[in-house]
Amino acid sequence: MKKNGVVNPKLMEAITSLYHYDTIMIADLGFPVPRDCPNVIDLSLVKGIPSFTQVLKALLNECVFDEVWIDENMAKWNKPLHESLGEYLPTQTINEVPFTELKELASKCKVIVKCGEFKPSANMILSSFSGGKASVEKYTVSFPPEFE
Repeated sequence: MKKNGVVNPKLMEAITSLYHYDTIMIADLGFPVPRDCPNVIDLSLVKGIPSFTQVLKALLNECVFDEVWIDENMAKWNKPLHESLGEYLPTQTINEVPFTELKELASKCKVIVKCGEFKPSANMILSSFSGGKASVEKYTVSFPPEFE
């Protein structure tokens, strides 16, 4: 039995199926997931659990990404998240696109991971890659004490 890292079997299967330039999306509770998306994994439990950041850290522990796309309104509607992106994605290209374009890109994602994030504009598409400079050190992914 796997004892660390991502233990959700559907998410781990999706992660291991990623090839160069496949895309995976982290979507908040309000994101309109395209009906024709072949693989949606809903991790949401309650409002805020798991958070966008927890899911991002878990994915960064498992995968290498070289480019990401976010809603251009994130800086306006979710400033703390927008300001923290450089910490989590220091070498990746971050593309800020209109929400309509983000929805179009979502329809082409190999997998969409729904989280419990309730703050606005907490959506990101990540492009898989293999390369040393884009990898990160392991993050601690933690939950509030009542969930441990």
